[in-house]
Amino acid sequence: GLPPEWAARAYRFRVEGGRRVVRLDVRKVAPNGQTLEGQLPVRVVPHGRLSVRVVLPGPLAPGEYGVSTPAGTRAFTFGIDP
Repeated sequence: GLPPEWAARAYRFRVEGGRRVVRLDVRKVAPNGQTLEGQLPVRVVPHGRLSVRVVLPGPLAPGEYGVSTPAGTRAFTFGIDP
């Protein structure tokens, strides 16, 4: 029952000067109601008794991506090649 933003957040990074860049915020959307730059919608579904599966929208365009905990304390990053 928790909303997806309590389980995980997903982002598409910009690559600038060899570094991955994204705007992070504690809110799901900017004050004007717009989705934050780079943020992707996620769907969280039960997976077994104690786990959840984070489902990203697909297919993803080539680029650099990350999935993190809501606080951003841990992240899994990956890339999609063209």
